[in-house]
Amino acid sequence: MFVGSRTEKNMRKTPLAVVATVTLMELALFVGSVQAAEPRPFRGTWTSVDIPDGSAQRLVLNGGGSGNYSVHYYDEAATTACDGAPAQVTGSGTADGNELAARGTLTCQPGGFVAHVEIDYVLTGTTLTDSFGVVWTRS
Repeated sequence: MFVGSRTEKNMRKTPLAVVATVTLMELALFVGSVQAAEPRPFRGTWTSVDIPDGSAQRLVLNGGGSGNYSVHYYDEAATTACDGAPAQVTGSGTADGNELAARGTLTCQPGGFVAHVEIDYVLTGTTLTDSFGVVWTRS
């Protein structure tokens, strides 16, 4: 190979081009992952099937600013707490990483038994699992 030939010049440029390409790809992956990170991962409507009785449950989490959420829960047949009548919980929750601690007031419908409840949720991928072992999915 001759010094100063076109092939030698191209060979000198190749490592720089490879480094630049790899750096741009890494930057694109980093920016994509930052954009994909959900700042309020618990926010939305979640549904599940109650383990003891098979009733439908709905959980609506709003807000999420500074990790604080409003919590609205509905169970169409709260067997344990309400002798099978529907139940509603209204309260608030605080997120810490992938965990949400929810606190609220349970009311049997159409009115009746009232109790303070505390339920913890763990976010794993696209599901929530509550402190009773019930798995929730986004609806």
